[in-house]
Amino acid sequence: MSSIEQGTDRLGTVGRSGDDYEVIFERRLKHPIENVWLALTEPGAIEKWLATASVFEAREGGTVELHWHKGSLDDGMRATITEIDPPRLLEWSGGPAGHPAAACRWELQADGDGCVLTLTSRVPVDEIDRRAAEEPEMWSPPSMLAGWHLHLDYLADVLDRRRTEWEDRPLEEEWRPLFELYRGMRDD
Repeated sequence: MSSIEQGTDRLGTVGRSGDDYEVIFERRLKHPIENVWLALTEPGAIEKWLATASVFEAREGGTVELHWHKGSLDDGMRATITEIDPPRLLEWSGGPAGHPAAACRWELQADGDGCVLTLTSRVPVDEIDRRAAEEPEMWSPPSMLAGWHLHLDYLADVLDRRRTEWEDRPLEEEWRPLFELYRGMRDD
């Protein structure tokens, strides 16, 4: 049984907000807000569902440094925490060196014995369009949706203690159906 309530829409949405693509997911998790907060802010927990957090300074102005693929310096990002209100709000802005900043905003709201997690991720349209010209599948709104969808599923799995180490998962097998689903939902 997943920590995501049955009947809850697990799909994210994407739209334009000014000069950014804005991806939004809302998930109800069967875990207290404090447990979910720790999964979002503790480097050892982050590593199990998102990326290696080589630096995570949980304070406004603090640095967040994430690396995918077992800490590869080629595949990572550096960001600054722009807003934090434990255990309810975390926002950072940054990205890979030489690329425009993206932003992630994590909002938690207590809901009975669990909580509702809302993720809003904003990436400049120009950045996605530039990268999509080179790698259309990997850098497109449907890819962004599929990627975040998968990582939020991994977060739920970690909270439920059903799995660890997301990198050991068959990523392509799990990502591809989500990518196709989101690509099929696009109007443009």
